[in-house]
Amino acid sequence: MAATTPSYPPFMSIESLAAHLDMSESHIRDLVEQGVLPRPIALSKRCVRYDWSAVQNAIRARAKVRAGQSDDPFMSGADSVS
Repeated sequence: MAATTPSYPPFMSIESLAAHLDMSESHIRDLVEQGVLPRPIALSKRCVRYDWSAVQNAIRARAKVRAGQSDDPFMSGADSVS
């Protein structure tokens, strides 16, 4: 039987994002402030959502930097962010 990949909504709240990444909401906010994760999108005054594909891309880019496989000058300093 083949393993299935979980399906995530394209946009999610900070609560959902924190649950999917298995980290606290405050850590998500810290990573956004450090520039590791993308800023959320304000859909209205009271509705803010994170773009899941942008979050995935940021995580993949950071993984490449840590593995020494990135040639992106923007990401070159990302490894110094804890």
